Amino acid sequence: MDERGCVGIERPLHHCEVASINGNSYRLKNRIQAIERDTARCSHPSPVSDRYANFWPSATEVGRGTAGANAATSAAEAGRWAGEAGAREAEAKAAAARAQRLAGQATRAAQAAQTNARQAAVAARQSRNAANDAAVHAEAAAKAADKAADEAGRAVDAAKESTAAADAATRAANDAQTAAGQARTVADLARKADAERLAEQQEENVLAAEEAKKEHDTSVAAAQWEIGRVQQFNTATQKLRDEATAASDPQVMVAKGRQLAVRLLSTGGTWTRTAAAVALEDSDADVIEFVRTGLMVAMEQDDRASVGHIAATSDSPAQQEAALAVMDKPIAQVREFLRTRAYPGKEHDDRIAVSRIMEAGGPGVKAAANKALDGTAADLYQFLETGQYKAREEDERVVVSQAMAAGGPEVKAAAQAALSAPSSELHDFLQIGLHRARQRDANTAAHTAEIDILLAGADRSAALAHKDAAQAQSVAADARDEATEAGKWADKARKSAEKAETYAKQADKSADQAAESAKSAAESARKANSAAASARKDAQAAARSAERAEHSAGIASTYSYQANNSAYQAYVSAQEAGKDATAASKASTEAMKTAADLLLSEMKKQIQDELFEKNKPLSDSEMRKTLDKRLIEYRRSLLGSGGLKPGQVILVCAADGAGGMSCTQSTYLDRLIAWYVGADEIEQCLQTKELSCLKGLALSALKLKALKKAGPCPKKAGLAPRMPASRSSATAQSDDPPKVFENRIPSDTPEWFKPIAPGTALSRSGNYAYVVLENGELVIGKRTAGHVSIAGGRKVLAAGEFKTKGGEVVFLDNKSGHDRPYGPNAEKAAVDAFNRNGMKANGKYNAAWGCP
Repeated sequence: MDERGCVGIERPLHHCEVASINGNSYRLKNRIQAIERDTARCSHPSPVSDRYANFWPSATEVGRGTAGANAATSAAEAGRWAGEAGAREAEAKAAAARAQRLAGQATRAAQAAQTNARQAAVAARQSRNAANDAAVHAEAAAKAADKAADEAGRAVDAAKESTAAADAATRAANDAQTAAGQARTVADLARKADAERLAEQQEENVLAAEEAKKEHDTSVAAAQWEIGRVQQFNTATQKLRDEATAASDPQVMVAKGRQLAVRLLSTGGTWTRTAAAVALEDSDADVIEFVRTGLMVAMEQDDRASVGHIAATSDSPAQQEAALAVMDKPIAQVREFLRTRAYPGKEHDDRIAVSRIMEAGGPGVKAAANKALDGTAADLYQFLETGQYKAREEDERVVVSQAMAAGGPEVKAAAQAALSAPSSELHDFLQIGLHRARQRDANTAAHTAEIDILLAGADRSAALAHKDAAQAQSVAADARDEATEAGKWADKARKSAEKAETYAKQADKSADQAAESAKSAAESARKANSAAASARKDAQAAARSAERAEHSAGIASTYSYQANNSAYQAYVSAQEAGKDATAASKASTEAMKTAADLLLSEMKKQIQDELFEKNKPLSDSEMRKTLDKRLIEYRRSLLGSGGLKPGQVILVCAADGAGGMSCTQSTYLDRLIAWYVGADEIEQCLQTKELSCLKGLALSALKLKALKKAGPCPKKAGLAPRMPASRSSATAQSDDPPKVFENRIPSDTPEWFKPIAPGTALSRSGNYAYVVLENGELVIGKRTAGHVSIAGGRKVLAAGEFKTKGGEVVFLDNKSGHDRPYGPNAEKAAVDAFNRNGMKANGKYNAAWGCP
């Protein structure tokens, strides 16, 4: 400890296999918070210190109405959970600012709604009363008009009755006109309320789009690692690295190194994240070794893994060969390949690709493509890598702006939000959103036209009532021998008849407009549905690319784990030999470098083998991730396009790579609830255990609690604090007595979960669950059946799942939903049981799901 109170930070954590490195995010998050507190005294104020000093007043001052007060409370809650979940101060303030803005919106919306509601209520009451009065007086007017006509030819005494009847008819006509006016007032208020609703929705959508844009820009600025490209750091991360490397004071190097490691946990490549996690868990000497050597080794291996990804995913055989050839070359050649992707014939292929893009692109894309075609090979590659996307964005901004200028209210609102969002939203808007907005505008226009028909009908009825009343007054005047007065009323009757004719024409015109708007709405809906189908195809292609990238990252993760295992063994050996922490850390790094070089050839061979194994089946984990990703993407697409209705079911299927297929399904309500509570996000966090999950968790108690309880594997006491030992040393040897696992049977296990009867022929290609009982008996069940059920409460030596293809066992694992038998004992018990039953399982066992 120095005069500032800075000390070395050693709080070892215990983890399970690869998940241990990037795993148990909740505990590692606490670890990072402790590091930030301790290193703050050596460098700069902690990002979690002085938490939200300016947050609470601004949040509590927001509310004005009920909705505003609720939003302000949400802002306070956001700040509290942000602090408890370990979010950075900037994230908490951003959440607070958003809550405050939403509070203001809610307050304004509530006030406007209350005002509109009061006005509408008054108008509705007046309209109802006027309509009732009009109905009563209209009936009286009709009788009075008839009576006036009957009495007109009688004596002078009857003239008074005729006049009274005509006056009653006039009052009835006036009441009818008042009712029509009140109806128009109600309609105007409804349109005003809808316009305010749309303005409020536009403000909210623009706000959300702006926040998405900021988040996107922040992600870009963070220089998130992308497999297939050279790993680079952003300015802030590179500055930390330079400061840590140049530091002469070991404690300053440790402080800067730990801050650097925290950053790399969420932005680095597979090897880099692993190295950063190890550095955070270990001693000061290990952090110094990470800064000086370990990070450089990890970055090199990430770049080699990126070349492997290109080799495994490129559509060009020539590029695949070039990537495989450079994988094990000096790192300078590896990085040069990542920058250029050069291979024989690349310029010719690029010219064809650029020409196709130019043909389908807009004015900006065509101009940029033409310029690239007139340039060098580097210009072609630059256009394909970045130029086409910038040009396309400019073209799409122009088209969106034109649509906004010419469109209706719904189009204007949606276009403004798209222009404020990340560039990817522009394409989505033009592909689907524009058609949906036009459909909403057309539907609104059709509805407005229908209301106008009714209003014109009411006005016409009032005009006819005035005509009848005027005729009655004219008849009454004739009865009184008042020719001049009778002429005036006759003229009024004529004018009222003309008004009635005008209103009739307006009604006809509104009917035509309604029909045209309905036709336009149907056409927009057709275009939107067609575009949605095209978008789903694009989403499928993107999903396949993401799956291939994830598979490549998984390969890199596997080899990274093995190399770190070797490093750990070297570390332990050095400590047992009496070496100090610095020497042990150096020995660990050297062992990792050696292991990485040896594993590189294995990774290269695996990629080569996979290129020729087109029908290699996906693992259960890969299949689950594939289906979950597709389900989420389809759900978003369908909900966004309006193609999914309550009560409907989403069914998503994917090929398993071996001629079979797996499917998953979910109802509209299931997925809506999952989206509302963030269940999809929670599930992803539980599967990946990535620190990037913590950003969303900062604002949700549910997600934080879920991570607290999470754990993919049971904890084992006595695990090494750094890296787990290899499976062979952590478990008993295969000739040791097998460990027997108890079967825990829930009391509500369904009776229909029964094993498949012995001797039953299995499908030549399928997926099954199995257990090996204490007596060595093999029991097989459907994949949907639980292991505890097919075991029937008996003890097991091994349990898992297996695949068949062409009548043979092609894959066997130890994945079990209750106890997880692992190690050579379980493997031997499983393989022997399958072999005894004529199902050759030698070499088919995969213990990837087990935990040492």
